[in-house]
Amino acid sequence: STLYNALEYTQNGPIRDHWKESPERHDAFGFWVEALYHLCLTDSNLEYRSWLAQAVLDSEDLGIGLPPSIIGVHGEAATPDERMPCPSPHDPRLRVINICGGSRHELLIVNPCKEGIPLEWQQVPDDDIVWDLPKKDKQGAADTVPVVAPRGWLVGKGTIVGTVA
Repeated sequence: STLYNALEYTQNGPIRDHWKESPERHDAFGFWVEALYHLCLTDSNLEYRSWLAQAVLDSEDLGIGLPPSIIGVHGEAATPDERMPCPSPHDPRLRVINICGGSRHELLIVNPCKEGIPLEWQQVPDDDIVWDLPKKDKQGAADTVPVVAPRGWLVGKGTIVGTVA
């Protein structure tokens, strides 16, 4: 489709490098993160999560911050009964993107650092999140704390057991 081609060109073509060249264009990354977040709300394609994770890394590298909507409470992106609280990791360097809607709850965890960071929570999320771990990490014990790879990301999916108004 035309929309997919435009998204793919933005992700894989020279435009993101163009945005990085000048501080006057850095705000484009905020809009790109926001667009990819909305795309992830409507499409479960893992490729889009990868693009969103890369956009988060780009934004972190540029020091421009992230749009507040990605914590999952954006009134234009999710109805009040679809919103879920965004859990806080123990390590504040991890970036948590709260992709929720309908009866699903999904978290995208991005590590902008050069070392792996264990995914531990200040308060455990309300629902049972199943982490999509790399195959080599799936052989550990069930209670093993996942580690988010350096400049990597993890996706966790769960079913909402309650709602937040």
